[in-house]
Amino acid sequence: MNIRIAELPDLPSIVDIYNQAISAGATGHTDAFTVESRREWFLSHSAHRPLLVAEIGETIIGWSNLTHYRPGRQAFQHTAEMSYYVHSGHRRQGVAAALVSHMTKLAPGLKVRTLIAIILETNVASANLMERLGFSRWAELPSVARLNDQDVGHVYYGLRLPP
Repeated sequence: MNIRIAELPDLPSIVDIYNQAISAGATGHTDAFTVESRREWFLSHSAHRPLLVAEIGETIIGWSNLTHYRPGRQAFQHTAEMSYYVHSGHRRQGVAAALVSHMTKLAPGLKVRTLIAIILETNVASANLMERLGFSRWAELPSVARLNDQDVGHVYYGLRLPP
């Protein structure tokens, strides 16, 4: 498996993987995205808040990104939200762990001192992964989402990185 910075030709695979997560109820989105609707989002990533892909050969099997936490508020400039998604055919094979570990290693060089992952409480696999990789459960927002006629909470996991 190779992990690298995403390029525009990767966008259809990135969107496909994200739409799989939407179908599985693993995001707060309920409607699928088109490639064109995600183009601006893709282009918004930078060297300081990258979008990475995991690939085997020429096939994208997962992706991860960093985004600004509370954009525009300078006190949070060293905090980033991390997201990660894996193709349904490659889950439980260490792809998510590799992506999160890779991003965790990159973060200090990007001047990120705190990583946050925000997970729906029903996503037990991601919660277990976060804890296994050293993230701590920092907060819970109970019943803030409504998915499949069910109230679902948001759980914040955090990791302080060495300076």
